[in-house]
Parts: sequence; C-alpha cells; structure tokens
Amino acid sequence: MTQQHGEFVFLEGAEIDNNRVILPEEERHHLIRVRRVRPGDTIFATDGTGCVYKCILKSESELEVQETLVEFGETTVNYQLICGCLQGDTAKDVVSAAVQLGVRRLTWVRMMRSQEFYTDNKLSKLRRVAVQATKQAGRARLIEQERVGALEEALQVCANCDIWVAHPGEAMGEARSAIHPARIQMLIVGPEGGFDTRELELMRSCGATFIQLGSRRLRSETAVTAGIVYLQSTFRDL
Repeated sequence: MTQQHGEFVFLEGAEIDNNRVILPEEERHHLIRVRRVRPGDTIFATDGTGCVYKCILKSESELEVQETLVEFGETTVNYQLICGCLQGDTAKDVVSAAVQLGVRRLTWVRMMRSQEFYTDNKLSKLRRVAVQATKQAGRARLIEQERVGALEEALQVCANCDIWVAHPGEAMGEARSAIHPARIQMLIVGPEGGFDTRELELMRSCGATFIQLGSRRLRSETAVTAGIVYLQSTFRDL
C-alpha cells in the first residue's frame, strides 16, 4: 500500500530523550541545506528497527516527536531475497528495488557462476543505498544485508521458509495447495550466468517452487522486481 509522507530522515544510533531527538549531522545538512525545510515543518524519522516517528522540526538540529508509528510502511508478509553476487553497480538496483517492495532481508551469495564476491567496502556502499531507499520508500525497517560464500550456506536458514526460484525454462512447480503468509517467503534469483545444475538440484531437494516470470529472459535485477511482485500478487499483498 502506498504511504503518504513528508520529508524522511534516518536516525541511526540517535536517542529519543523526553520526545526530543538531535538530528545526525548528515541528515541535518540534507534537510536544511538541500531540502530547505524550516522549523515548524513536519518530518518523519525512521530508526530502521521498526518505528517511524512523526515529528516537528523545532530547530535546525532538533526534532520533537509527536507520534510513534510502529511498522509504518511495512508489509504483513515477510519477504526475503537470496541473490547471486552481480557485477558492477547492478547490485544497487537490486537493493533499491528490494527496499521499495518491502523485502526485509537480502543475502548475497557467491554462486557458482558469479563473477564477483562482495567485499566489506561493497556491502558498506550497498547499505548506504538501502538507507536512501528506505527514506524514499517511507519504511520503518532498514533491510538487513549479508553475504555468504555458497548457496548451501544461504539455504541453511530456510527451514521455516517457502522457497521460490526465478529460473527461465524450468517447468512451473505445482500450485501450492496451501498458502502460508505467516512463513518467510524466500525468493532466489541467480547471477548474470544463471544457476549451475548442482544449485538447481540443491534447491529442488529443499522443496523449492520454480516460477517463470514471463516468456522472455530477464536480467537479474529485473527478475528481483518481477519475482517479488509475483509473490505479492500471490499473497494479495499489493
């Protein structure tokens, strides 16, 4: 559901004391010098852990909390994503799309056909992309991101997940007889070269449902968007 909101800031590590909060320097500069907000304007602030605060700008550096909005902008279904490491800046597009579509967790995997494995510096840059996308989308939660070295490792935490795999040419899995929105809905998207046959067998052994996202081959970042929208349609969560 689309949320209407004004200017949004990210309060990483900031403490609320007697309904007052001091703006981080970077956020203060953006609001005052770039967005040109003024004292008395309404500001929304997210802590990235589940709460958005509707505030009034009291001064150039201080907010006064008017209302706490729990899980503001969040979906009722827990969507998560496993994605093969991608080359260049494509990963930024994946992060931005995943945040806007409500994904809560993103695991980057060095799959067998991945050409890159993300460094700490790369993950730090992708986190900054996530922060900006969170403010743009108006969410209470900052997407969690991690990296693992193989698909087997990523699947170890999927015991309580329904697994969906975006893979062109694969026969569609049988329609699920029961939909479980309370379970984690895990979408898996491969890197530019697709999945290796051993990875496909591994996902089949985990009971994954394979889905086709149209009649054309999609780029990984497009498959992420199409796949999440497919799941949202399945769960009537659009």
